[in-house]
Amino acid sequence: MRAPSERRGLRRQDPMAASRALADQPDVYVVDETVTGYAPEAGEVGPGPLAPLLPPLPPLAPLHVAPDAALLAGAWLDDDDALHVRHRLQKLDFYFQLLRVLSEDCRQRVLCEVAREPERFSPLAAVLGEVTSFSGSYQYVTSHLINTTEGARLLSYMEASFRGQDRARSCAVFQYRCPSRTEDMINYDALCLWREMVRWLTIHVVARPP
Repeated sequence: MRAPSERRGLRRQDPMAASRALADQPDVYVVDETVTGYAPEAGEVGPGPLAPLLPPLPPLAPLHVAPDAALLAGAWLDDDDALHVRHRLQKLDFYFQLLRVLSEDCRQRVLCEVAREPERFSPLAAVLGEVTSFSGSYQYVTSHLINTTEGARLLSYMEASFRGQDRARSCAVFQYRCPSRTEDMINYDALCLWREMVRWLTIHVVARPP
């Protein structure tokens, strides 16, 4: 007697192999329900792709690695690599490329002025603030970042955001190096749309069984 999956003409896969295969596909599919171990046969019609309204998402880390799932959820782990330099920079580069802010000086101005007026620049303030936030002392963060190129770049972003939150300091120092106003550099519609997309993907990645 054939197994139920054979009678239905379906084949079973390793769940993690299916997840990795899905991450490699050029299109993003929205399904109403996740069926563990199911993969359509060759030639079988599946759900249609989303309309190509957005630029491609940055590649996600392997779904089976617990720390990366926590990163996607915005939780910075408290261990030896708690600052997650490379992952933070990838997210910041992704957001700034989406906003078409390519100059390092202009990026620092945006970070400072957005942190200075979070309500005015919502939801951008929450998106950037999540990636540039840190716990512990400023001296600890500086000592762990200053000695590498990537770390120094992340530190410059953190300092710009921290300056914006400090009412005793000014963001004017960045205006001389970047004459463009922050409100002129921001594409709010694209940012809001991408934030919803990233939130949707985060929920589905974190909800997947280990």
